Formats: sequence, structure tokens, C-alpha cells
Amino acid sequence: MLNKEASLPYIIDSDPSVPCVCTSTLAFMDDTTLISSSIEGLDHLLNIAQEFYEFNNTKINFNKAELICNRDPSNPSSQLPDNPTPYNFKSETLDFSCTPLSPKTSFRFLGMWFTLTLNKQFIKKQCRTEYQLFAGKLRNKKLTTDQLKYLHNAVLLPKVLYRLKCTVLSDKECDVIMAPFKRLYKNTSALVSSLPNCFLHFNQALGLANLYQQHITNHITTFNYGLITGNSFSHII
Repeated sequence: MLNKEASLPYIIDSDPSVPCVCTSTLAFMDDTTLISSSIEGLDHLLNIAQEFYEFNNTKINFNKAELICNRDPSNPSSQLPDNPTPYNFKSETLDFSCTPLSPKTSFRFLGMWFTLTLNKQFIKKQCRTEYQLFAGKLRNKKLTTDQLKYLHNAVLLPKVLYRLKCTVLSDKECDVIMAPFKRLYKNTSALVSSLPNCFLHFNQALGLANLYQQHITNHITTFNYGLITGNSFSHII
């Protein structure tokens, strides 16, 4: 309903040879994301949503609402400042204030983290922490190398790869992230610390999955899938 009633949806029209893509709402379970090309359009969507919830005797929790934009809602002609001020949504059915997130602040959407400035330092820190905590928990456990390899390939790696779905890292950055677990794996295997990492990842040797290779493979697979499906994603590309 919101997609049909949106007065100012966000329009992706980067290529004149393909139809434009209009979107105004995304929903998953009990989370709803309203998208508009202007603050007036967002006001309109909020009013429609509020009327719907009142009709169904439910309520929007505005305390959990987050306003994400790259322009100052109070002055759309200006860029969003580093320290935004609260914006008041006021109409016949609404009256609440919400402070836009700072451009440098990371925010989570469906388990993944984004920033308006495309800063990947926050994601790198998260992935590094995942490896450090994982290696720390297993350091004093009596595990075989095969058990360590399974825990990495089947438990830790998928979790980290999910965090990297919207971020691209270099081979060197991935090596730094994996370093704590590689040290643990070499110590458990009674291998010298100077052993080249390629030996750890070689399938005919130890077979430890390579974060960088899996990471790049996932991005290429997603990109290729988007090209051949013929959906909105392929139009955007």
C-alpha cells in the first residue's frame, strides 16, 4: 500500500536505457523501513502508516525510530552536519522528534552495518573482534586441528562473511583479521610461526578456508546473480 501511495518515492534512474526503479518501503518481520526522496514524502508515508496502525489498534514505537539522511531535514538544501539537531515530525496524526544519525555513525540493517560516508573501519573492527574472541575462547581447549578447522570453516567464517556482505576488503586486511586464529592453529598443529599462510589454506595440506578468497567469491557470485536475474537489482547495475 505504501509503495502505491508514496508521493515522493526514492527513484533509482542511473541508466536511461533501462526502466527506473521506485521504492518507498522495505519490511522484514516487525521492522519497517520508509524511504523517500524528501522529508515531505517521508511525512506523508508516516501519516499513512500511523493511520493503518491506529485502524488495527497497534502503535509505532517512535523511541526505536532512526532517521537516516544525507541532507539536513530542517534545511534540505544543506548537507547534514556532523552534529545533527532533532527534527520534529508534526501533523494531525503525528507529533514526535527524531535526531538524524551523524554521517560518520554506523547503523545496522538486517544484521549488517552501514555508514553514509562508506567508512569500512567499523566493519573491519567488528570482524577483527570476532576472530580475537573466537581464538581466545578456544586457546585453552583441548581440540585437534581438524576440530579447529571445522569450527573456523563452519561456524566463524560464515558469521564474518555475512558482516562483509556490503564491504570489500583487501587481501592484506583479511590476513590481519585472520591473524589471531592462524596463530592458534599453528600452535595447535605444532608448526613454526614462520610457516607461509598458503600452506594453511592449501586443500591438499591443512585446508583452512581463506577469508579473502571466500569474501571475494561471495561478492562475485552476488554480482553475477544480479546481472542474470533481470530484476530491479540488475536494472540498478
